[in-house]
Amino acid sequence: MKYFIFVTGIFWFIANSLYSQEPTNTKKAGPQMVLKEQNLRQGRIRYKVAEEYFNDGFYSASIKKITELLYLFPKHPMELKSLQLLSKAFKKNDQLVESIHVDMEIYRKYSTTEDGLNAYLDAGRKTVKIGDIEKAKKILNEIKHQVYSSKLAKDAEIELEQLEILEGNFSIPKPSLN
Repeated sequence: MKYFIFVTGIFWFIANSLYSQEPTNTKKAGPQMVLKEQNLRQGRIRYKVAEEYFNDGFYSASIKKITELLYLFPKHPMELKSLQLLSKAFKKNDQLVESIHVDMEIYRKYSTTEDGLNAYLDAGRKTVKIGDIEKAKKILNEIKHQVYSSKLAKDAEIELEQLEILEGNFSIPKPSLN
């Protein structure tokens, strides 16, 4: 019996000493690092929940989750994707004015990127839908004359030509008979 207690005690001691030791290759994380990791994880979780709501057609719930994410975790790495999803959710929820505001925010923060210019182009298209043609023309002209993306400049030029056709101000060039 003493032998059994002795052997059990040794196994218990060895097991506890093995599991209580920290691996030698990991650094101790301070409270700030732990908090940062938790914020990143919680932000990703909120984004995934918002995305699921959006995919299931619950646009108001998606808007609420994204708004929470942007408020609770400013400058989160998922900020751009969150703003893009928020714009889509507002559009699907027939809130075009709010969607335009979000697109303009994306453009303000990311004006020299393809995503920022795309958001600005979308804002121009949505501005046409709400009936503010002059503002839409201004936005599309700015995109047409920017130097960061020739593809988006061409898209803006096409949109402007379509607006001219819709307004009846477009003249079809006559072919030359040379």
